[in-house]
Amino acid sequence: MTTAIARASDDRLDAVLIGQSLVMQRLRTRISQLAPLGVSVLLTGPTGAGKELVARALHAASGRRGDFVGVNVCAIPEPMFEDTLFGHVRGAFTGAVCNRRGSLAEADGGTLFLDEIGDLSLTGQVKLLRAIDLGLFRPIGAQRDEQSQFRTVAATNADIERLVRSGGLRQDLYYRIGGARLQVPSLAERLDDIPDLAHYFARAACLGQNVEIAPRALAMLQTHAWPGNVRELRHVVECAVGQAPEKGKLSAYDVAFALDSHQASIDAGSVDAADTNRSFRSYTGDVGELRLALAGVMSEEHGNIVAVAMRFRVAQSTIYRWLRALGLPTPHYTRSKMQGNAAGARMMRRQGREASGVELR
Repeated sequence: MTTAIARASDDRLDAVLIGQSLVMQRLRTRISQLAPLGVSVLLTGPTGAGKELVARALHAASGRRGDFVGVNVCAIPEPMFEDTLFGHVRGAFTGAVCNRRGSLAEADGGTLFLDEIGDLSLTGQVKLLRAIDLGLFRPIGAQRDEQSQFRTVAATNADIERLVRSGGLRQDLYYRIGGARLQVPSLAERLDDIPDLAHYFARAACLGQNVEIAPRALAMLQTHAWPGNVRELRHVVECAVGQAPEKGKLSAYDVAFALDSHQASIDAGSVDAADTNRSFRSYTGDVGELRLALAGVMSEEHGNIVAVAMRFRVAQSTIYRWLRALGLPTPHYTRSKMQGNAAGARMMRRQGREASGVELR
């Protein structure tokens, strides 16, 4: 629920600041403008876009001597809210065997990051008001207030104005946290940054080793909708790296398999009945399972259609038809169809003789 980091550099800050798209250039400019100021900052943007990383970047560029303290306010159980934020003194309640510093005290001289502020209960909002406004708070069981000088950075994925109008967020709290607004862009607004982000996440997953990502794999990543934004991209790339048969390389099939594993690509069930009957007449199983299996086999066989066709025991033309219908990358012929069919026929005959016990010479 609460995290604290020192001012030392954090490589994770680079993840949200990677890219040369126009929206990223504007974001970096705004961070550099706001970082040295003392005003509170309200970060808005969709889930997974990197709002906490932007908050960390603001802190890192601010020159503040204290720590960055992050609190997911809506994840704190109501009975623990005051103890988490304000702390307690020894003997304040049963089990309080020593003094405990809360998040506000830990953030003294630094930055207090309040994540998911739009989901905070009205009771919790009231308890925060005075502390944010004056920097004064009273630990549970204490006889006097304590002072903490921190900069407030809050974040929400909600429509904040609508939340205020509906009464879900107190107007006076909104004024205290919204000294400056900073919109964190969705990944859909910065598709040109996906190659840089993908290489960054792949390299991190390989402990700093450079990873070669095929152009078609990058194109596939750039055409995905990314409802989970940068967080989803990171998970997909890590999944692709984890299952890729060749270390240090990611093919289009590795990425397709990863997208399917995260249920992030187009559902094969969306193919209409006519297309299904035409494209999968040689297959009687579940089309969704076929898509996963085909992507995996294509990756294992490095796109060798002959080998893939042998494993599925169908013609090469059927594999090509399945790939097109399922939206998977379709490799070009590397040899003539006649040569491929001849090789396939020889392999099938060999398998048949082995199965029947015929001695091979």
